[in-house]
Amino acid sequence: MCGEMTHIYLDFVISCIYEIKKIKVNKNSKFVEIDLDSIEFVQLLVNIENKFKIEFKEEELNLELYKNVNDLVKIVKKHIK
Repeated sequence: MCGEMTHIYLDFVISCIYEIKKIKVNKNSKFVEIDLDSIEFVQLLVNIENKFKIEFKEEELNLELYKNVNDLVKIVKKHIK
């Protein structure tokens, strides 16, 4: 079950990034290569918050904290547990 939920979170984050940037990514895609600007990053986080009914902490709102897509998924999982 746990792995299945991780897959759901990952798929949603990947689909949101595609909607914003129109590029295909995977869990290892680096945010520096995805090249989200600050508005796009906030849009991504708001989409995640709305979908999973979570709220990111202020200190988690910094794109530089996340090396790759999987790092963001880990934070989502932490909020849902």
